[in-house]
Amino acid sequence: MVLGGGPIAANALPFHQQIKIKYMCAGNEIIYNNDNNLISNLLPAMQSFNNASKASGLSNMKVTTPNGYTVGFNQS
Repeated sequence: MVLGGGPIAANALPFHQQIKIKYMCAGNEIIYNNDNNLISNLLPAMQSFNNASKASGLSNMKVTTPNGYTVGFNQS
């Protein structure tokens, strides 16, 4: 089993015939968390979701991560 396959099988495969799933999010604004463990594991988690979606036949689904509104916001 490809890592990340559990969430794909549970949350995407049952619905992919009825709706077009374009994106799956990994993480939850972890950039603001300041937890280096979470931050360093974000890319591997996203890669795992991407590999699992392709292995499941959902090659058009993209993996992204949510960012807060203030990412890239210049307050000067």
